[in-house]
Amino acid sequence: MYSSVVKSSSSIPSSANTARIAETELPGLMTPELVNLLAPGSTPHATAFQVIGACPALDVVLTSTSTRRHWDDARAALAEPIPDKRLRTVLDVLSAG
Repeated sequence: MYSSVVKSSSSIPSSANTARIAETELPGLMTPELVNLLAPGSTPHATAFQVIGACPALDVVLTSTSTRRHWDDARAALAEPIPDKRLRTVLDVLSAG
């Protein structure tokens, strides 16, 4: 179980600039169709981490997991963020619909 994800910019030392994404928020928005568009074959949680990893202005991620496997999954997903071109295309589709 992934209990939380926090990503913040280290260049701006303020909790006001910290984005907290609880387990039920971003992964909860990851429908099977959205996961398939963003990262075919991935899981909602891994895709959520890949989306977070694609945020260029944010450079620190803290996460809490219940197992070592979940930690390894999160780390692997962050190491391969969603490519910019694909993320832009998906965001264009979502904003149009």
